[in-house]
Amino acid sequence: MEDGKPVWAPHPLDGFQLGSIIDIGADSLTIEPLNQKNKTFLAPVNQVFPAEEDNKKDVEDNCGLMYLNEATLLNNIRVRYSKDKIYVSNVSLSKLQNVF
Repeated sequence: MEDGKPVWAPHPLDGFQLGSIIDIGADSLTIEPLNQKNKTFLAPVNQVFPAEEDNKKDVEDNCGLMYLNEATLLNNIRVRYSKDKIYVSNVSLSKLQNVF
């Protein structure tokens, strides 16, 4: 993750919120939410995830996401739900499971 690139940071109500990294500390990142300029907050490094360049992008198969993490999965489901496309596929992930 780089300064200025979009990231998903924890949010108490929405699960994650879209923002950009302003500063990188030892254990935390300073995040500026994209919808609230000049307002920053600290987030633990292990709870911040890279975001897709286009946060309105939706894919039918979650494996089509550039970054496969809990925040992008949640966002993909939200975007698809808002478009009445409520089904997603995880077929490629199912093939990777060890059945033993």
